[in-house]
Amino acid sequence: MGSLVSAADDSLLRHRSFVTFWLARTCSSFGFQMFSVAVSWQIYAITHSAMALG
Repeated sequence: MGSLVSAADDSLLRHRSFVTFWLARTCSSFGFQMFSVAVSWQIYAITHSAMALG
């Protein structure tokens, strides 16, 4: 079963459209996490209250 999984992984990385999609999705997820941290940081900087973060 392990050889089937590795063969499937290799074939996905050979498709340029999949790699482009995967990179875009990874960057988007990373950006959303940065945005969430930045908003929380800003709320704390304005209110000086951990309770305001939820």
